[in-house]
Amino acid sequence: MGLEKSIAIVAIEGKAGEPFGKIVDKWFDGSASKKVRLDSLCKTLSLPSDKAKSLRYQLLHRSASAIYEAKRYRTDIAVILVHSFGNPKDGFSDFAAFLRALGADEVTPEL
Repeated sequence: MGLEKSIAIVAIEGKAGEPFGKIVDKWFDGSASKKVRLDSLCKTLSLPSDKAKSLRYQLLHRSASAIYEAKRYRTDIAVILVHSFGNPKDGFSDFAAFLRALGADEVTPEL
């Protein structure tokens, strides 16, 4: 079946000059519940937990939530869409670092 007849799950994150939450290393307080949560997010994203430490927690969480919903609706297509309402460069370095951690070779902004 072609993509024109497929279901896609789209998670949308709107930003207006604020960061993508805390850096994982700052968010993680050593508690058992946060360790379970972080391990689950990393597993869902196929991301080694050591690579997650320097990334923004919100990017991990929002991206994984799209995947969770795609599984729930039994589709293989999950999309995270980030819409910046402020300066287009706000948060881009965090987003690019996240994409590189997931294996992207080159990340450039579309301005």
